[in-house]
Amino acid sequence: MFRGAGPGGFLCRAVALAAATCALWLGQFWAGVMSIVLDAIIQARGAQIAALCRVTVTPLASQSGVAAWAEKLPLAVLVHRAGTVACYAPNGAEMTHEAVEALLPGVIGQFIAAAEGSAEGSAERSGR
Repeated sequence: MFRGAGPGGFLCRAVALAAATCALWLGQFWAGVMSIVLDAIIQARGAQIAALCRVTVTPLASQSGVAAWAEKLPLAVLVHRAGTVACYAPNGAEMTHEAVEALLPGVIGQFIAAAEGSAEGSAERSGR
């Protein structure tokens, strides 16, 4: 089962088998590890924009090795312009602040602070 070109080959395969066993064990209890995150803010036409995303990572294991599958899906788009925040669903429909806060409590305040900081940094870089 563990054929290799020497002790190093055996050790590498033993470590791979241990990692695969661990991933398989975790996979039995978790379909995936999911997080909701606020993506990096981008500047566009005087506005600061960020996406609120669900990120899922699922470990996979087989006799031949270990792998992972990942997925990133947008849940909301936040737009900061002139001191106000507008929220949109991925399909473009408007969302309330309450609906966005239900996805990730405190995200609107975090986005405002980060957006205002990035707007100030952008103004300083442009010499305004």
